[in-house]
Amino acid sequence: MVGNYDCTPCPPNSTSSRGSKAYSDCLCNSGFTSVEGLECTPCAAGTFKKLIGFSTCIPCPLNSYSSAASILCQCNAGYIDNGNDSCIACQAGKYRSADLLNCTDCPGNLTSDLGSSSIEQCTCDSGSYYSIDGFCKSCEAGKYKAFPGKDDCMTCSANSTSNPGAIACVCKEGYTPVNEQCVACDTNTYKDIIGNLSCNLCPNTMISNFGSISVNDCQCAPGYTSTQNQNCTKCIANTYKSEAGSATCTACPGNASSPPGSDAVE
Repeated sequence: MVGNYDCTPCPPNSTSSRGSKAYSDCLCNSGFTSVEGLECTPCAAGTFKKLIGFSTCIPCPLNSYSSAASILCQCNAGYIDNGNDSCIACQAGKYRSADLLNCTDCPGNLTSDLGSSSIEQCTCDSGSYYSIDGFCKSCEAGKYKAFPGKDDCMTCSANSTSNPGAIACVCKEGYTPVNEQCVACDTNTYKDIIGNLSCNLCPNTMISNFGSISVNDCQCAPGYTSTQNQNCTKCIANTYKSEAGSATCTACPGNASSPPGSDAVE
């Protein structure tokens, strides 16, 4: 309209360029939108609008958020803007709380999962514990820790052991795993290495006691003797051997006799 009239303010939450002549020149502010040119209302939480105008509000990208009437979205805690309007997780060993601008290294030699959002999530790896000096240290031999955390290492159960920094214990020599416990190798078997392995049968019909840790624990049974090649053979007729081992068979006394493989005089 031509004349000496005052300028009319644009409606709430809208603006116009200098020298605007019509109501239609009033555009919604950034963070506000309008449906069919009606009043400008705030963008809902979780959406944003950068530009002035009547364009619709846009949902925030994945792993980001906004309050109502936002012109930008903020990355969630544990995430950072990669410069391409998207949020990526902080790397393992770092964290970002809501009050920090960038992902920050965990203190000491602590570590964290991908996308950690607080310093409290910085912790020790499996196989290590949080010491009083604020550092993670490897579990001692004979102990273990299965999961990340600041908990103490656990002592291995009976008949099992571990190397330093272990996440699990394994059975000692002479023991094998059964139902998550280490039990002694059965008679006539042995196990000469540490680990969750089966026990080995003694060779050549030899016998052994429970929990044998070496093939050398395998011996000839009573009534048997060993030859140079370590095979166990029956004592010959009229001889006997009453104990396990590699001793030679003993001749029967006097007029006594015995069949092959005897463990006593008949």
